[in-house]
Amino acid sequence: DINGDARVRALGPFYERRAAADGKSLWAVHPLVSTLRDPADQREETDAVWPILISKHHRNYWQWRLAGVGLWRDYDITKPDSRYSLWFLPVYFQGRGKDGAPYFAVFPVGGKISDILIWDSVTFALFPIYGHARIGGLETDAYLWPSVSMTGDPQGVTRRAFVFPFYGSSQRQYDFDKHFLLWPFWTSVRYYYPNSHGYGWILFPLVGHVRTSRHALDRRG
Repeated sequence: DINGDARVRALGPFYERRAAADGKSLWAVHPLVSTLRDPADQREETDAVWPILISKHHRNYWQWRLAGVGLWRDYDITKPDSRYSLWFLPVYFQGRGKDGAPYFAVFPVGGKISDILIWDSVTFALFPIYGHARIGGLETDAYLWPSVSMTGDPQGVTRRAFVFPFYGSSQRQYDFDKHFLLWPFWTSVRYYYPNSHGYGWILFPLVGHVRTSRHALDRRG
């Protein structure tokens, strides 16, 4: 066309080839295989019997997915000791984390997994009998998850303990102190925020009361 782009189609929707003047290209035999390339962005994606196998390259990053359960990621293919992961969900986990340490796990038997969802690391043994999770400076130990868990940080700023649904407490220094008994029947809280300090409690579903400095200011206003 007038932009210098070319497109070829054959056998109805089955064969397609495109080449753009800026170097982008597409080659496909639908639905068996397709390859999309963008040299300027150093990007390439190949699908085989989509969504059975999907392979993606972007600069030094390489990823493939197999049938929605297999996942391989290499975060820098130019470095033999780079961060990587090989997962076959939800059973097999192997890789090297951001910290350079290798990990391995077979669910639910035991092991360690790094950089999964929101957690920096998860360690477990005969899940749900025991589990340990770390996110930032917070570490959580859980027994018979989610029934019993304890969370804290080395500085003692945040502390949480739960024996669900019988008892639970959550404290963050200078912010709040929360408790429950036989959740959701009894809950209580005390706030220490500079602009909103006070307390509250609820005996569900009968009665509840909250009193904070913000409420008092709102009433005076």
